[in-house]
Amino acid sequence: IKNDLVQLSDPDVREVYRNDLFPNKSINMQEANTLNVLNLAYYPNERGPYNLDPSLDNDGKLLDPRSRWGGMMRRLENSDFETSNIEYIEFWMLDPFIKARDNGTTFDGDLYFNLGEISEDILKDGKKFYESGLPVNDDPTQFTETIWGRVPTQSSVTYAFNTSSGSRQKQDVGFNGLTSEQERDYPAYAQFLAAVQGKVRGEVYDSLLASPSADKYHYFRGSDYDLAQRSILDRYKYINNPNGNSVDSDHSPESYSTAYKTTPDVEDLNQDYTLNEYEKYYQYRVHIAEEDMQVGRNYIVDKRVANVKTRDNNRRDYTWYLFRIPVDQYEKKVGGINDFSSIRFMRVFMTGFEKPVVLRLATMNLVRGEWRGYEQALYQGSAPETSGTL
Repeated sequence: IKNDLVQLSDPDVREVYRNDLFPNKSINMQEANTLNVLNLAYYPNERGPYNLDPSLDNDGKLLDPRSRWGGMMRRLENSDFETSNIEYIEFWMLDPFIKARDNGTTFDGDLYFNLGEISEDILKDGKKFYESGLPVNDDPTQFTETIWGRVPTQSSVTYAFNTSSGSRQKQDVGFNGLTSEQERDYPAYAQFLAAVQGKVRGEVYDSLLASPSADKYHYFRGSDYDLAQRSILDRYKYINNPNGNSVDSDHSPESYSTAYKTTPDVEDLNQDYTLNEYEKYYQYRVHIAEEDMQVGRNYIVDKRVANVKTRDNNRRDYTWYLFRIPVDQYEKKVGGINDFSSIRFMRVFMTGFEKPVVLRLATMNLVRGEWRGYEQALYQGSAPETSGTL
């Protein structure tokens, strides 16, 4: 890939330098010259983990892609927005229509933000799952079965894998507690496989059979990826999947470590050892459409155009837009949330897109206001006289 200068110049994957966006900012010797960009690559016609909808075409692609969604969530370290005077969600986004304009096409969809209480119950069964609680000896008294798979029954004291030989393969299996082999015989996944058999091509069915829940992890490097000459975006397509993402060095498929993390996956975002099932949040919507990418519309307050030299020795303009969403201007409220004193989680998701899209965010901040607004009446009781009163 390092010699593929055309791919390295692709707007969806090219390195973004600090001077592209902040040309007047001085960089000290300890800072990297590149920005850590949050890349939201969304494939609306491809199955995500634990999606057992059999509505697939012959190539295994999901039907009605505009109705699909993909997202992520995380805990917030500072949950009291009122005390901290948090007023905005702010981020810089690269113009997502660069390649579409080059091809004479366009698209649209929505980017959503949720702030508040977000359910940690990823597979909805009312039970907290954590990989390290799975028994390494298949003891049936140490797990219970749900529609999705196995859930540990023992209380969680700490989140750490068992260190005995061979235990990692028993525990590092994803949020359903099942290996891919076990999934094939488990009712929910067996029914899905039966429903799609005959609807999809043979090689597609074989790929579904390899991971019925579609939760199989793959590191961004790999000899199989090298042999197939996978693109940069393709190499990261399964990097967030949980099944096998903590493989130990003794069982790595390569001569180097391919683990994404060393800790187990758990349905406990804020690590408080309880399962939050509440859905109480404020929702904000940013419409991603070419006609709305203008300062003064769609929460856009500024833009910057950078003329950059790409790796393939060409020059072109890249436009960055600054979005600033006031937290008190939410689109709607879900659940019984009434103030901003306990905003423990944030969820970001994309939906309404017809084809794959990549949104590149150079920054993502919750911004404090410099002044605190006074929301009470300035006068108490009757208003003062209009004359003769100082």
